[in-house]
Amino acid sequence: MRDTIKRCDLVARVGGDEFVVVCLGMTTLNELAHLANEMIELISEPFEWNNRTLQGGTSIGAVMSQSGSTDADELLVNADLALYEAKRDGRNQVALYDNAMHDHHGYLMRRSANLIDTVDTDELSYYFQSTMDLLSGDVLGFATLVRWEHTADGVIPPNHFLPLAKDLGLLGTLDLSSMAAALKEKRRLSLAGFPDINIAFNAFPELLAHPEFINRLI
Repeated sequence: MRDTIKRCDLVARVGGDEFVVVCLGMTTLNELAHLANEMIELISEPFEWNNRTLQGGTSIGAVMSQSGSTDADELLVNADLALYEAKRDGRNQVALYDNAMHDHHGYLMRRSANLIDTVDTDELSYYFQSTMDLLSGDVLGFATLVRWEHTADGVIPPNHFLPLAKDLGLLGTLDLSSMAAALKEKRRLSLAGFPDINIAFNAFPELLAHPEFINRLI
C-alpha cells in the first residue's frame, strides 16, 4: 500500500483487515479512483508464502475532503459508506463517495427510520394468495404476502424493503409478524369451517435465532 502513495501520505491500520489511507494533494475524483484501482491491482497480485501461492483482495471506499468539510470523523463515515457500496457491488473494487451517493444515503437514512417505526408498531400489511388444485379448482391453502403501505409512497413491494430490513437486523422481527398474521388467518378459517386449508409464510434464517421464536411456537 505504501508503494502506491507519496512519502508525505499516510497508511494506518485501524483494526482487523481495515486500513485508512490519507493522500494529500488530490484534486479530482478521477485521480482518486485511479490511485485506488492501482492499489487494488497491486494488492491482488499473487505472492509466495510457506511454499504456497496466495492471493488477496481488497475493497476501497474513497472520499475527497472538500473546502470547508475537513472533519476527520465525517470523512471516515463517508468512506465507510462508500466501502459498504463497494462490497455490496461485488468486492475487489472501489466506490467513490460523491453527491449522488450522499443523496442516496440520505434517502436510505430516512427510509430506514420509516421502516423501523413501521415494524416496531406492527403496521405492515399482509395479504393471502391462494394456492389451488388445477384439476379440481379447489383452494388448498394460502401464502402470506407482506406489503409495506407507505403513507407517502404507497404500497412498497418486498423486494424494495426486505434488503433494507436485513441491513437493519429486522428480518427476524418481521418474520414473527408474518407468522402471527398467518396463524391469525388460519384460526379464522378454522372457525369458519375450513380447518384443512393450510397457511404458509416465508421466513429467513434470522427467525430461528430470534429470542421470541420458540415462545411464539409454544
